[in-house]
Amino acid sequence: MLTVILLVPVLFGAAALSVDVGNLMWERRQLQNGADATVMLAAQKCADAPTACSPSAAAGSNLDTIDNANANDGVSRVRSVCGSAAAVALSPATLTPCPSNATPGVTDCPTVPTGAAGLPYLEARTETKTPAGTSTISNKFARMLVGGTSQSTVVACARAGWGPVNPTTLNVLPIVVSYCEWARQTGYKPPPGPPAVYPPSPDGSITPYGYGPGNPWSTSWEKTIYTKGAIGTCPTWNGHTAPGGFSQLDTVTTCSVATTNGDWYHGQPGNSTPCPDASFNTLVGTIVYLPIFDCMTNTTSVDPTDPATNCNSGNGNNTYYHVSGYAAFYLTGWYFSSSTKASIVTGNVPCTGGDRCMSGWFTKDLITAAQLQQLTNPPGGGAPNYGLTQVGPLG
Repeated sequence: MLTVILLVPVLFGAAALSVDVGNLMWERRQLQNGADATVMLAAQKCADAPTACSPSAAAGSNLDTIDNANANDGVSRVRSVCGSAAAVALSPATLTPCPSNATPGVTDCPTVPTGAAGLPYLEARTETKTPAGTSTISNKFARMLVGGTSQSTVVACARAGWGPVNPTTLNVLPIVVSYCEWARQTGYKPPPGPPAVYPPSPDGSITPYGYGPGNPWSTSWEKTIYTKGAIGTCPTWNGHTAPGGFSQLDTVTTCSVATTNGDWYHGQPGNSTPCPDASFNTLVGTIVYLPIFDCMTNTTSVDPTDPATNCNSGNGNNTYYHVSGYAAFYLTGWYFSSSTKASIVTGNVPCTGGDRCMSGWFTKDLITAAQLQQLTNPPGGGAPNYGLTQVGPLG
């Protein structure tokens, strides 16, 4: 009998470990799923409108609804949503700064990955909520032990950020477009000037081109960019003058190409379509990804960020382009020596005679199959985000 009495605390302790701790771990798994879904949705909305980031209104509904959908009992709570310094700088009226934790605890988000500290990101913290509305769950066995806790609150944290990306080769045209063309079309000026402004993106549910009732296009959106013709220079964020226009990449035989942000690429005169006509024709009325260049030289052994570099020295066969980012472009028409496509918006050919050009507009697009890059706000040496953005988990 004495043995049984002495074993009672041990049995209750074992039950507390197996039942109560198991319940807490199961609760935390559900809360973590909710935090992951919540912060990804909020970050997607903020990436789309970074200067009006209001996580509580993401998707037009309360984030608790998204969180609850990941709980077995359909009930949980979003305790808080905060932003990094870069995110708060974009939306100071609607975001609060995230706490700094050099040594994060179990309920905190992990340490921010190396190289991601400068990115705009959000952290979402979720916690227990019972059908009765409380934030604690009962510990069935631990409460019977001396010093045991009768109730526990479980918390989870998730982080997601957004920034410019290196896209995959999918739909990356073998064309490099000038920073000047992008800036002219979007109205962007280096800080303290205005940010880029984009037309609404196409809606994939509207055939055939993504625009129509509920999402109409405007003829005022359409602009023309030239490979031969009306080309002008412009000042950049790092103090030099960039050329205008666009160029085709050399030795490319398909409509997709692998390029890397920060690398140099050899160009060729853009008289004909940049890839086989049959493939190029299928891209009208779609979003294509374009490498953006900020410097054109006759050598790759120069620093494109140095204001003393002559970024208009490329000539003939000695022409190299420095890629500083990627943009999303809605292609509406073109005029090349080998192919002409009248605009699907206006019905007009975008240019004539000896000019060579494409028509369309820059827009914003979110992609997922890419690596988030460090985003340095201009004029601190980094190029602006050209509108092609990825949202992804960070830590």
